[in-house]
Amino acid sequence: MPPLSLDRKWRRRALRQGSLGAGLALLLGGLILWLAVPRVLASALLALRDPVIQRMDAGEGVSQAELLGLSASRELALGWVEDGASHQERGTALTILAFREEPQSAARSATLERAVHATRAGLALAPADPKDWMQLGYLLVLLEGDTNRAAAKALLASIRTAPFGAPEFLNRRLFWSLAHWTFYDEEERRQVGDQVRLAWRMAPGALADLALDVPEFFAPIASSLENVPEAQEQFLAALAFATPSFSGATAPGTGR
Repeated sequence: MPPLSLDRKWRRRALRQGSLGAGLALLLGGLILWLAVPRVLASALLALRDPVIQRMDAGEGVSQAELLGLSASRELALGWVEDGASHQERGTALTILAFREEPQSAARSATLERAVHATRAGLALAPADPKDWMQLGYLLVLLEGDTNRAAAKALLASIRTAPFGAPEFLNRRLFWSLAHWTFYDEEERRQVGDQVRLAWRMAPGALADLALDVPEFFAPIASSLENVPEAQEQFLAALAFATPSFSGATAPGTGR
């Protein structure tokens, strides 16, 4: 039987080791909880406004308060977790809010700048989104009040990310790409020309309508069809039956 003093030492040592193990377990549990809480809070904030996103995607109207709430909830969530979709949703909400401001007002410009910043932040995290690239190009046109090189680059990034897509999306992107034709070099014009040729294969009549509606587009469209067998002759013939696509109204938006 060990001496009493030695037995006490063993007990104290065992107690210290047990306390150390419990402390480490508590510390590890606290660390895991501390790391998990931001994501839990962010998920709650993101889910909070999901019905608004669904209605926006469906093309339904949303109120000013709902848009402000959506933007605020995404901003709070982004304070915890960086997420490309949250930036994109915030950018879309800010874009709609900007259109509700007075044209050419300081408030509208400020909101557009915030929308551009949010869209760029989203693309930095998730660059393979052609619709976001086109939206960025469109926002930059609105912000500058005219076509510009930065917008041209964004539209080209959209084309490079996804040359194909739904006809409505491709038609809107082609409109804005042709509007920026003068900003492109020879190689970039070839890539836009590929989109012209794609539009010709999909809907030649719609392409002729576009050329009639915007005379400045005739030359780049015709040059893009130059090496397509019989396309130029058919294009010129189609112009005789073409009708303006947009009836001289404002240019199409991004339509996200």
